[in-house]
Amino acid sequence: PLRRQRQMCIRDRHHVDGDALPYTSYLANLVVSEEALFAGALSWAADEVYRVLRPYGGKALLRLPDDAPDGALDAWLGDSGTDAHVAMKDGWTVVTRGAVPGAGEWTQLYADASHTACSGDQLRGPVTVQWFGDPGPREMVDRHHRPMSSMFQKGRLFITGDDKIITVDGYNGFPLWELEVPDSRRIGVMKSSGHQLLADDRLYIVRADECWAVDVATGRLAYILKAPTAEEAPLHWGYLNTVDDMLIGSLQTADANFERMSKMMVQMLEGDFRPVIMSESLFALDRNTGELRWRHENGRILDAMITVAGERIFLVESRNAPTLDTTNGRIRIPEFLGEEAYLVALNAHTGAVEWERQVNFPFEHIAYLNGRDGILLASGSCNEGDRLYYDLFAFAMDDGADKWHTRFVGLNICGTDISPLDGSHGEQWQHPVLTEDTIYARPFAFSLETGEQKDYIAYRGGHGCGGLTGSAHYLYGRGAVPRMYPMYETSTEGIPLTEVSRPGCFLNIIPAGGIIMAPESSSGCTCAYPLQTSFGFIPVAVAGGVQREF
Repeated sequence: PLRRQRQMCIRDRHHVDGDALPYTSYLANLVVSEEALFAGALSWAADEVYRVLRPYGGKALLRLPDDAPDGALDAWLGDSGTDAHVAMKDGWTVVTRGAVPGAGEWTQLYADASHTACSGDQLRGPVTVQWFGDPGPREMVDRHHRPMSSMFQKGRLFITGDDKIITVDGYNGFPLWELEVPDSRRIGVMKSSGHQLLADDRLYIVRADECWAVDVATGRLAYILKAPTAEEAPLHWGYLNTVDDMLIGSLQTADANFERMSKMMVQMLEGDFRPVIMSESLFALDRNTGELRWRHENGRILDAMITVAGERIFLVESRNAPTLDTTNGRIRIPEFLGEEAYLVALNAHTGAVEWERQVNFPFEHIAYLNGRDGILLASGSCNEGDRLYYDLFAFAMDDGADKWHTRFVGLNICGTDISPLDGSHGEQWQHPVLTEDTIYARPFAFSLETGEQKDYIAYRGGHGCGGLTGSAHYLYGRGAVPRMYPMYETSTEGIPLTEVSRPGCFLNIIPAGGIIMAPESSSGCTCAYPLQTSFGFIPVAVAGGVQREF
């Protein structure tokens, strides 16, 4: 019904006067002018037409009558001051909008190959609703199971459904395509890794022992890459990342990943000392041909502690007996780390070990590895007495040398009291956000270079679980409702994006492309939020004076 309603709206005619179109910016995929074609007139200013065009390919097709004065259209376009791409085709002038200046992307679970969970997008608030609608909760994975985040690249929003991908226009929510991907559901991603990513014109999706390469424009399956596993000992494809023209993957037992949704599974994910996912080896394939470039195997690898930065792949590897004797691919972190855990740096193109060093992390509930600007960060949580602590360890990417270590006490779901032990709202598995010079580890901020705590605290502002995503100037997460938390304040409870909806239970709010997107991820929610729908938000300063609030 919603799609039919959208199609009906296309046939509606709005007759307006004035100098400003009554539409939000970034809305239109196509603008044409009957007035220009038949009357040779252009009543609306070029920059106003350009304003409503969707970035990353929105087009205005314009043509004047043959008897129009020479250069009239060029003069009209020249007055706009825009950076539009202008071309001629079959007598038509085609104006194409490019990227938003300062826009970011979100191409993996944690934004990028280094897992910073930060898009770097330069958008500034306040924001207003850009669009809302499909998809709703029916085709989503239940929120308690913490599925893969959505992704955004070049105007398209890729939403992870239940064994399917739903792709919409990120700027107006219009449906583009859907693709069923059987047996691709991965849940509890904070304890494993993302199984989808975007690279150039391909969306890669892992399922079982293979990776589907999907055309991002059409949703058609282009080809399938197979994991390098022996027939006599079939293993599944686990971790997924990319370096240049290669896909980086891992091999794990077929029953390692969390896939089935149930109350028992939710109990396995939430709370203290729950198992995480590990792999048996790491490999690299040519992402176009499937050719095996290299394979690394020297112990077991924690999926959540693999990351890529520059020309290196970093991982934490266990070689102790309890880990090697585990056969189902799931293990508790203290057993994995044990006495023989190593931080390893591999050459991304050859798989050769460049350096390794033994590490002794106190992590018990969660463990992550990410980094930027030459600094590698290992983070995780543990109990000590009646307190939940987070530890941050920084290393030099070049040689693994110690940089610094800091520890802090976690705060509870409202951000005002000490976190309870064995909590059920994500107290134990908060993933850090890394900006150019700062680590945001809820609710505090630390210097990336020194580890020194900064004068900053982001209280949740309300009840809620889930983690944080980031852009250049804000954090995003749930505090009762979806909120954006300014980084330029010293203390904040966040700015609500809506008052009537709630985001998912892990990473769900995507700041990219100059806008904010919150695809539906509250499926299964029984809390008192009336709207289960997908949202797009746009900065008020960009929206052209159009402002809507929920």
